[in-house]
Amino acid sequence: MRTTFFNSKLPDKSVVLAIGVPYKKELFNLSCSRQDKSDFIESLEFSYGTNDPEILWQEYQPIADNICQTIKYLKSKRVDVVELMCADDIPSLFEYDTVILTVHRHRYLNQLDLISESIDINTFVSIIPYGYNGTVDISSCYSITFNSSCKLQAPSAKFIAAKAESSIDLRMFIYKHTIKHMANHQKQTYVDSIRVVLAKIIKTSEYYDGKRNDIFLGGNLENRDQINHSASVFAPREVSKGDMFLVQVYIYKDSAHLNVINQAAKVDEEATERSQTPLSFDLKKNQKIQITLRINDFYKESKTLIWSGRAIKSCFIITVPIDFDKKRIFSEVNILIDDIPIGEMYFVTNIIGQSKQFLPAPITSHQFKKVFISYSHLDEDKVRYIAEAYKALKIDYFFDRHYLSTGDIYPLEIKQYIENADLFFLCWSKNAANSEYVAKEIDDALKRAYPQKSLDEERLFIYPISIEPKDNSLPQIVKDNYIFGEL
Repeated sequence: MRTTFFNSKLPDKSVVLAIGVPYKKELFNLSCSRQDKSDFIESLEFSYGTNDPEILWQEYQPIADNICQTIKYLKSKRVDVVELMCADDIPSLFEYDTVILTVHRHRYLNQLDLISESIDINTFVSIIPYGYNGTVDISSCYSITFNSSCKLQAPSAKFIAAKAESSIDLRMFIYKHTIKHMANHQKQTYVDSIRVVLAKIIKTSEYYDGKRNDIFLGGNLENRDQINHSASVFAPREVSKGDMFLVQVYIYKDSAHLNVINQAAKVDEEATERSQTPLSFDLKKNQKIQITLRINDFYKESKTLIWSGRAIKSCFIITVPIDFDKKRIFSEVNILIDDIPIGEMYFVTNIIGQSKQFLPAPITSHQFKKVFISYSHLDEDKVRYIAEAYKALKIDYFFDRHYLSTGDIYPLEIKQYIENADLFFLCWSKNAANSEYVAKEIDDALKRAYPQKSLDEERLFIYPISIEPKDNSLPQIVKDNYIFGEL
């Protein structure tokens, strides 16, 4: 007599795997032949040192086979699979309680790679229904900016990331075992199940390679207590021309977040939290914190605070010009600690009169990931501490004395780093004013920065400081649009 074992399956239409990564040869060839080349394919070309599609497929095929096997297993548990060919495939995902998003996030641009096209991340966010209250696993494309934008678009939904920096193979392993756990424990949610799976991975990994530092569930599970400071900005969502409005910026311990929200509301009943960014290191008492607010081309101001160990705030009062002719105001907050740029937050304020369909407005926030330090070699002794500070904070930086090696093609290495950086730290002096290299670096930086790019299009922030020997002939285009710090 044959024994039949019960094979647990999920309810219909409960989980969907949305996959924009090619896993069949015809999809792979389609991605390779795209006119707007996929960043995912370019990453493979860089990894394997060739752009020959046949060779790339041979190298990639084992990964594709693993994806196919995982998809077969997930389908056996009633997980639906949607191939994300283009943006039109996205709306149907939010008919499900849980969405597992498996796409590639561009290394440098604010884009997601689908199989036949790339889309702006804000396009994806705008498609999420405001009232969606399910769970979206964004492990494959997680960033603080993406997560914050999603949460503002759908406040009742859960957006999580597990093993955000992992290989595709490991993500498939996590998805498979999470669904297996869900199917066998029908009362447990996707979040419950993925926590169980991650806990097992962490425990097992300790036996052979120490603690894993790259397993995430909306943050680092291992070191969450160490990331215990944040910055938040509060402001109205909409204003009128000629109005005065208040922008409040708070620096605080994470345990005080709720108190900060309440305090901001007491100061201004129209204030809502527009952006938040974690500060992934401990603040020390008496550290200097500089907060700079820049709004379109009509407002810029900096204020300095001293960290006392308790929540501190800086307030800015802004008047919207009566002749302001745009529908939305783009604002940028920059945070510096001991004169070192640490992070930035963006938010958008709508001008009253346009349709409510624009709310909530998109925001982004992030810590600087790649910093280029521009200076004259004659000023090396005055500038070196900046590089050492970023090194201590474990932030990726370019300081040519540390970065370049014998045999490197200097102009090419410098240009490529500026093209991928998100902060250009300009150390301006008489020596820098006479340096053709600094002039070229500024020119390359401005191609990606304001004002040659609008505030919503810029991909690089310029932070200039004036150092000895001082020079008053500051670059006019930078002087007109940026606040110079002093060293």
